Amino acid sequence: MGQSICHHARFGWCTKGQGLIKATETSKGNFELQHFKYKADDPYSLSNDNIYFTFQDSKQRLWVATYGGGLNLIETMPDGTLRFINHRNLLKRYPISHFYKVRHITEDNQGRIWVSTTAGILQFKVSFHCPEEIDFHSICREQGNVNSLSNNDVQMIQCMDNGKIFAITYGGGLNELSPMGLHSYQCKSFTQKNGLISDIIYSMHEDKQGNLWLVTGGGLVKFVASAEQIQYPSEHIAFNMHFSEGVGATDGRQIFFGTNRGLFYFTPENIHKTDFIPQIFFSSIWVNNQELTPRKTPSILSVNPDDSRDMQLPPNNHTLRLVFSALDMTNTEYIQYAYKLDGFDKNFRLTDNGHEANYTNLPPGKYVFRVKSTNNEGVWVENERTLSFEVLPTFSETPYATMLYIFLIVLFIAVAIYIYTVFYRIKNKAKNEELITQLKLSFFVSRIKNSINIDYRTFGIYTQRREPFWEGERYFEDY
Repeated sequence: MGQSICHHARFGWCTKGQGLIKATETSKGNFELQHFKYKADDPYSLSNDNIYFTFQDSKQRLWVATYGGGLNLIETMPDGTLRFINHRNLLKRYPISHFYKVRHITEDNQGRIWVSTTAGILQFKVSFHCPEEIDFHSICREQGNVNSLSNNDVQMIQCMDNGKIFAITYGGGLNELSPMGLHSYQCKSFTQKNGLISDIIYSMHEDKQGNLWLVTGGGLVKFVASAEQIQYPSEHIAFNMHFSEGVGATDGRQIFFGTNRGLFYFTPENIHKTDFIPQIFFSSIWVNNQELTPRKTPSILSVNPDDSRDMQLPPNNHTLRLVFSALDMTNTEYIQYAYKLDGFDKNFRLTDNGHEANYTNLPPGKYVFRVKSTNNEGVWVENERTLSFEVLPTFSETPYATMLYIFLIVLFIAVAIYIYTVFYRIKNKAKNEELITQLKLSFFVSRIKNSINIDYRTFGIYTQRREPFWEGERYFEDY
């Protein structure tokens, strides 16, 4: 059996798999029951027998949410019989191919009807004249767009008295929908990263103070919408129960939710947050997967980690793990932590359901580690603890090494310049000597040529022929 509604002297019950049951009170004080189910040969019957929710809008129309057949509008005929307007008849514009599994229907103070489905959200105006005129607008998750729905599997929507609209999802936490234009909305999500104990939310209900009470996979959660703050009411969160899927109810003072152990109800005004501020304790410090203790590493850590003030870590630290915890023994699973390393992190980081911080390859320098937490109700408190330490540099990272490197570079440049200068001088000297040698050789050759020319000219003087003559028996030729 699902949700029930009351409309004047008529009652209706939703069932999962057995259609809709209508109970009408008679004049004798009895009830006459009518059973409505899906009929394949009747297009004006229910579109599906899995009924999740029924809703009466501001125009006194009755809507039926089916999990498999989309949206149905109940229409009363002149003879008093009922027929169901859905995608099989007059509701032709309904996008049944995607939005066939409907969980919840509601209306805001602007006359807009919101339909929660497993494929996203549908929205349309309540001021229509006939079903054929309804224009449906979808709000869905867009891949890569952080301002879209965090998950398309929407359980229900809460239109608050102050105009804010929230949607809960199965796996995507809580979403606040803010209008950005005509049929355009920006979604801000609140998930486990923001302190939720679980991203699976089954139901929610607004109290008189404008707070939302969320039924999650991890228990009951209070969301203070005005401060966007998540709180865990420790008075009843530890009960051994599991909440079921379904819409909460109220009698004006108490809120009711269904569980596996029956009906659970509470008075929001009687639930107060604790003012206890847990102290944060540093339990261990690990370097390169080795725990630092006064016994094993006295040169690094001579006292307990929680008493350490200015610790010096040796160089070549590839990994650093800091383990901490808030000293609160009540509902520790709801305590959230945030940490920041001054000189390395720009903002605080939230832990992933743990109580440790890990860093790798920290450069040399002085650091201050900061950590804070919530109490066991998820409220952030002023309990920040700090831990100062220094990562020592290797010799190559010290100023002495830098000076040595500069000296060696200058020396190398000076030697290179000296070698180049000497080589240039030697080369220039050899070039000059070669030039001088060539000049000498050229001069010598020139002198030789001149001498030869002179000898030829001289020889030419004495080689002028004369008439030969005989003297006795000898023949003479005079040149």
